[in-house]
Amino acid sequence: MLKENENEYQVATGNLLLGTNLILPRIDRETWLGWVPKNQVILFEKKYNFNPEDLV
Repeated sequence: MLKENENEYQVATGNLLLGTNLILPRIDRETWLGWVPKNQVILFEKKYNFNPEDLV
């Protein structure tokens, strides 16, 4: 999800199946980009615990 307005989310994907299932316009060889109505979207969030010192 890239942007949001009152009724839609702008989404982009490099996945052919997801892009075609969402009926997104193909904007280049490996990218689909378009707006999807909010009532067709289920938002979920997955959180991970990590130690920032492990990233260094």
